[in-house]
Amino acid sequence: MKTNGENKFALVRRPSSAVEKAAPGTKRIILGMVAEVLVIARREANEIEAIYQRGLEYEKLGEQNQAFVFYKKAAEQGHLWAQYKLGQCYLRGAEAGGNVSEGVAWLNKAPDKGLGKAGFVLGNHFCHTLLPNYHEAQKYFQRAIDLGDQHSIQNLANIQKSLGKANETSVPAAVQRAAERGDSDACFEMGVRCLEGNGVLQNATEAFRWFREAAEQGEKADAWCYMGFMFETGQGVPANLEEAIECLRRGSELGNDVAYSRLIELNVKD
Repeated sequence: MKTNGENKFALVRRPSSAVEKAAPGTKRIILGMVAEVLVIARREANEIEAIYQRGLEYEKLGEQNQAFVFYKKAAEQGHLWAQYKLGQCYLRGAEAGGNVSEGVAWLNKAPDKGLGKAGFVLGNHFCHTLLPNYHEAQKYFQRAIDLGDQHSIQNLANIQKSLGKANETSVPAAVQRAAERGDSDACFEMGVRCLEGNGVLQNATEAFRWFREAAEQGEKADAWCYMGFMFETGQGVPANLEEAIECLRRGSELGNDVAYSRLIELNVKD
């Protein structure tokens, strides 16, 4: 038995592979097939990279619609940075029709070296959307920080400073009782608490129910505004732009400036 010298460890011969055992002619065929597969894979990877680069070129030229087309094509073929870019397109909405769930899904596929950036983008999105979701924002900022994104540190600190100490573990009994009696202000507060998860489990469907109660009981302008945003974004209720506009219009009529501004942004005429 052969040994490795001074240490006297027995040397065990590596088992022969199927290629090594093959006859010379068969071996040449197998190696040729492997080489051909590698060449095809490399060619396909280069083609996908070229598609992604076309997207970058269009983006630099300000042609966002064209950039979206090429990012989507490359992303669907597995290009990781194209998936990241496509997610951003969906969140921006102008060239992709605006689809938050698609944007989140694609950004979550971003490459490890860029995933921190994806978390930063998602955190900012959930902070500045029509109905901010600070709990989701915190989750994504923390994810980004864990992966080394330094830009997310201050953003997370700001959210925790404004929300962390203010969050209660339960709803004050007086508020709960008043809401159950139909008091519009208490119903509205319950809606906000359910939407943010402050003192209760976060539940957009329950939030919408309380906002509707507040709106119907006391013609509360802010409640109509929240309902309009929820119909527009599909939070807690199926998305319905016509219903959103009606709610925003009612809120505007009752004096809510945010609802009025949103109607202008949606180009809704009186």
